[in-house]
Amino acid sequence: SLCEKYFKGLFDFPVGMKEGMRKKPAPDAVLQVLEHFGAAREDAVFIGDSDVDVQTALNAHLTCVGVHGASATGRCWKTPVQRLLWMTRKRC
Repeated sequence: SLCEKYFKGLFDFPVGMKEGMRKKPAPDAVLQVLEHFGAAREDAVFIGDSDVDVQTALNAHLTCVGVHGASATGRCWKTPVQRLLWMTRKRC
């Protein structure tokens, strides 16, 4: 796998696309990670840089943190503050 090839030993529980798992913004992968570690939603945050990441966090009922970057729709924030303000309006 790509994770094994390029990131061996860096992740405790890598989760990626596989048969039977819906892709983001479905919360499947996020919920699998929470279950694996026995973590409660209120003890976790979802960090992302796209509209899809925000929706994934909302679908998983997690607090989300946006990082500066471009979204899948091509929207780009010039500063981290712009991104945070956008996410606040999205009610993350």
